[in-house]
Amino acid sequence: MNLENLKTAADSQPVLHTERLILSRFEEADLSDILAYAGSSEVAQTVVWQPHKTLEDSRAYLDWINKNFSSLSGKVFYVWAIRQKQDGRAIGSIDLKQPYPHVGQFDYALSHQHWNKGMVTEAARAVMSWAFNNCSELVRFQSYCIANNVGSRRVMEKCGMELEGLRRKSMEIKGKVVDLAYYALVK
Repeated sequence: MNLENLKTAADSQPVLHTERLILSRFEEADLSDILAYAGSSEVAQTVVWQPHKTLEDSRAYLDWINKNFSSLSGKVFYVWAIRQKQDGRAIGSIDLKQPYPHVGQFDYALSHQHWNKGMVTEAARAVMSWAFNNCSELVRFQSYCIANNVGSRRVMEKCGMELEGLRRKSMEIKGKVVDLAYYALVK
């Protein structure tokens, strides 16, 4: 991927830069990278979607992103590719959605090879900062994960989010009903 060709203002979705990462929109050229991380059984064990098996699965995900994209105030829905600055390859994703105009929320997935290196925390902090600085209606940022997903819980805590509670047996994921841990940060 040529970093010079990353889309910017024309998308209405910002490109975010951190110390080690670039967060930008996914492109058609990212399909094999999406398949590489989203096809991992380790990654898929804590998310609602099944592991990608083919490039067509990844293409369907990219189509879904493009269909649901919104830069409307109070209804933002962005999905960024998490890219390492060194090579520009997509190693994961992080989104920003507004389930309510005053609430921002993110979800993320990262290649198993990059777990426990602080990359999701770095990306999440960038998304939260951008959202609070650019979406004036936001007063709350939230996220949740499967309660026993220690890594995701650490990400939220490192972002300054506080545990608001556990919702027992509140979601079915791949045929199993699980407890969810809810976190939030109030402005």
